[in-house]
Amino acid sequence: MSALRTAAEDYLAMRRALGFKLTSQGRQLLSF
Repeated sequence: MSALRTAAEDYLAMRRALGFKLTSQGRQLLSF
């Protein structure tokens, strides 16, 4: 797993923990 993908997953996990839904945005970010 690349450092960028790990950082993106950590970012999405943090935003979801704060209450953001990020359904399609999360998939788009990880497929980038």
